Amino acid sequence: MHWANRVLAIWVMLGSSLAFAAEGASLVDQGGMATLFLKSMTGLALVLALFAILVWLARRMKLPIMPGVSNGPLHLIQRVSVGGRHTVVVLEYEGQHWLVGISPQNMTLLGKLKPGASRAGKKP
Repeated sequence: MHWANRVLAIWVMLGSSLAFAAEGASLVDQGGMATLFLKSMTGLALVLALFAILVWLARRMKLPIMPGVSNGPLHLIQRVSVGGRHTVVVLEYEGQHWLVGISPQNMTLLGKLKPGASRAGKKP
C-alpha cells in the first residue's frame, strides 16, 4: 500500500474515532464503561497516527534503520534476486567492487569487478 493511502486511512480512522468519541461523550453524561472505552480508543488512534507519521518522516528523510552500519568501509551497491532465496550483490570495499552470491546456506565470492563495470551510482 502506498504511503499516501496509509496516511489517508489513518486520518479517516482518527477522524471517525474522534467524532464517535465526541458523540458518545454527549450521550453518556454520567460516565461509565462507554466513556472509558471511547477515551481509550481515541487515545490509541492518536498514538497510532503519531507513530505512522513518524515512520513516514523517517522514510521520507531516508534515516538509516541501524545507525553506524553505512558509515563503515563496506557499501552495498546493487542487489539482484535470481530466484527463490538466492541473491547476487555488488559490494564496494575500500574502492574495489566485489560480486557475491548469497543463498540461505552460504555466501560465495563470484569475482572482483573492474572499475566502472557495475552501476556504481545506483544505490538500493
